[in-house]
Amino acid sequence: MKRSYLFFLLMLTGTIHIYSQISITQQDVENILEAGTSWINYSNSEVNGSSSMDIGITSNSVTQNWQEPLVTYTDTLVSINLPPSATGYQSYFPAATHSQRITMTMDGYTSDHYSFLQVTADEVRDLGFLQHVYGNGIDTIFALEQYSDLTFKLPLLINSSFETYYDSSDGGFGIYNVEQVIKTCDAFGNITFFGNTDQALRITSSTAHRVYQDGNLINFWYQREYEWLTKSIGFFDIDVDTSSILSGNVPIQEIDVTVFSGATGINNQNGPINTFTLEQNYPNPFNPSTVISYQLPVSGFVSLKVYDVLGNEVATLVNGEQNSGSHSINFNAAQLSSGVYIYRLNAGKFSETKSMILIR
Repeated sequence: MKRSYLFFLLMLTGTIHIYSQISITQQDVENILEAGTSWINYSNSEVNGSSSMDIGITSNSVTQNWQEPLVTYTDTLVSINLPPSATGYQSYFPAATHSQRITMTMDGYTSDHYSFLQVTADEVRDLGFLQHVYGNGIDTIFALEQYSDLTFKLPLLINSSFETYYDSSDGGFGIYNVEQVIKTCDAFGNITFFGNTDQALRITSSTAHRVYQDGNLINFWYQREYEWLTKSIGFFDIDVDTSSILSGNVPIQEIDVTVFSGATGINNQNGPINTFTLEQNYPNPFNPSTVISYQLPVSGFVSLKVYDVLGNEVATLVNGEQNSGSHSINFNAAQLSSGVYIYRLNAGKFSETKSMILIR
């Protein structure tokens, strides 16, 4: 899959209707990277052809409809959007205009993975990442990579095409390897995933691998990846295990789906939601933001509040009517001190409480 899924989500303008042209601009990208918002990523890197998807056709005039395939997601990540200055590492990426953080904990260690990108009127670039690991007496920058890879040219329009990556390497014994990635915006329409539908642009990424020996081409093959970029749901991405089929059903090798926190759905792969559920927040422990998810089998009045250990209310995250389905809320505790906090969901006669840990 891509080096980082974080930089491939862009926003489309307009509402769902029949249309002939869609464009993505600098402002659209900045809107979905707004500081304080979060994304939830679901993926499975080992589909290996056990599921397929109808990718439609290449067309700049036909409005198409795409449907998420039936597949199980095995991994989940939550990323928080924040300004580069808030990471503490902007000096390593002075050209960055936006950044994201993924926090993971394991065996007493916490890892903060910061990704940096640059958004201008002409393009979006992935500038690299930094990984900060701490805990159990360790506090260090574990990994740092700096580069400047093109993600998209802007504005992004139907029929736009551009090279995002080119690399050549000497394999020895007169062998030379060349890899080239071309992205093309080649279709538009509506896509449905996690029970939600939104307008979308389809991007086809073609990776050409060429092997030369003593100046002669001795091997050549393609890999393809399809992305659907939407306005309000998130973005959808599949790798396919064939380079020859360009339309209709294609076998899936890997799948990667990112949704905005707060988007409803996430229930189509498991059938209808039949019970109220309050999930453990993620990440946990956290600093300073975390995501709280819950499921509602029916619509109604919902209250989601946060309390300190003394029972004092410190935040109201939800207090009103909500539709049935799955919901995710970003909780930013930047104004609170370290410690244990309680969050409680009340919906109809249902009530459940869980604890979370804020670490400074």
